[in-house]
Amino acid sequence: MAYDLHGIWDDPPLTGSHSDIVMINEAIDYLMTNSSVPSSQIVLGLAAYGRSYTLENKTCTSLGCPFREDSNETAIGGCLDTTGFVPYAEIYDWTQQGKGKGYNSITIDPATSSAFMIKNKNQFISYDNLETFKMKVDYASKTCLGGTMVWAIDMIPVDAKRTGTSGGASGIGTGSSTIVGSLSGGESYGETSALGGVLDTFCGKTWEDSLTCKTPCPSGSSDDCEEGEICFAGVPCGEGGTGRPLRDSCKICPDSTRQGIRTWVDIDVEINGTLTSTTCGDIDYGVFLTISQKSEACDAAQLAHAKECCYNYPESQCWLCQQDSIFLNVRSDLNVTLADGSDASCNLIDKMLSPYEASSQKCITSRDSFFDDCCYRQCSLCEGSGLKWWVEFEEPTESTRSLEDSSNETNSTKGPPTCSSIDASFYVNFVEDGTNQCTDTKSVYKSECCYEYPVHPCGLCQKGEE
Repeated sequence: MAYDLHGIWDDPPLTGSHSDIVMINEAIDYLMTNSSVPSSQIVLGLAAYGRSYTLENKTCTSLGCPFREDSNETAIGGCLDTTGFVPYAEIYDWTQQGKGKGYNSITIDPATSSAFMIKNKNQFISYDNLETFKMKVDYASKTCLGGTMVWAIDMIPVDAKRTGTSGGASGIGTGSSTIVGSLSGGESYGETSALGGVLDTFCGKTWEDSLTCKTPCPSGSSDDCEEGEICFAGVPCGEGGTGRPLRDSCKICPDSTRQGIRTWVDIDVEINGTLTSTTCGDIDYGVFLTISQKSEACDAAQLAHAKECCYNYPESQCWLCQQDSIFLNVRSDLNVTLADGSDASCNLIDKMLSPYEASSQKCITSRDSFFDDCCYRQCSLCEGSGLKWWVEFEEPTESTRSLEDSSNETNSTKGPPTCSSIDASFYVNFVEDGTNQCTDTKSVYKSECCYEYPVHPCGLCQKGEE
């Protein structure tokens, strides 16, 4: 959650970027250096809202300028006039009104990879727009993070139109992760999706460059693009625009409330006269990207593949590692041998059981065959009690060295261990409850890392009934 790093609560009362990339980088660097969390398991949060202040002096209108201490009462607010907080949809509306009407100025601050707006001459709003979202997505890609997410989708304008760089966060580049989508929406030629976005994805060095529609990136990944280019989602291309609202995209299994898709099933499809082997998951994604819902092509795709790929959700779904009402952990990366002699991961087997009832013979037989190998009760440092995640130890002990030795190169604990990194190592290394490794480590650290939840927890900023 890489936002709310500054706000009207700050002391001293100086304006700051609530999504400052410098502070974000410090946190990411700490996670990857001082804990066993690999970068691929970190998802960077992007804020679809701004934090506002009332400036102390109208002549000092940049980051680091003083704000009035009564900003909690006077700072401009959106969403039911919540002072100090403005959803991006409302900021976008102000940019659409233009300079001098909706706002006084918009500034991009490269040092923090964020933007700030001055409105009504004394209202300072820290937020992100097209350029700064791109900076953060690029950062996530270069740092090899698992991806990006947005908080929150209901603060994204539904009927927004494409604008210039100061207008908002349309066409956010996807970096190496999956399609982030079009935050500020786009021209949808008659209809706009819930995101306000369209589906076409094209490469470009900038959003404007992607509008030339020269190189598509249908996977949503910048790997499809030339060096120096990124993949932009929601690009309106072609005669009259080929973009389609997301809700109008075809799905092999159209009723998602009652149907699931067997993503793992191999199927043969004919593409441009050539028979190609693929999976239900891949063909469903390809259909989603290229075919409109109410079309003959969609009807044909559903008719051809629904029988093989779709299933109706069972009343009581089978889970490989369910033991009565208790769900155990799955050794997701472990491969086991199936009855036909092929290998499959425990995670895949768990997915393949989704179409079956828990009481079915298929479910019972699969559990009997793979439960012991695939399922385990994970060791937890403070099970049933609180974890003092902030406590740091000077030197590793034999127990934590043992955890490090069993880790791969991306998961090994670096630097002095913390209660958080020790507990996370149990998960990363599939350490089972009751093993010597679990009990030995807990005997060393539990007393210093764990606490019983109090009946009435202390809150630093709670006084009396306030």
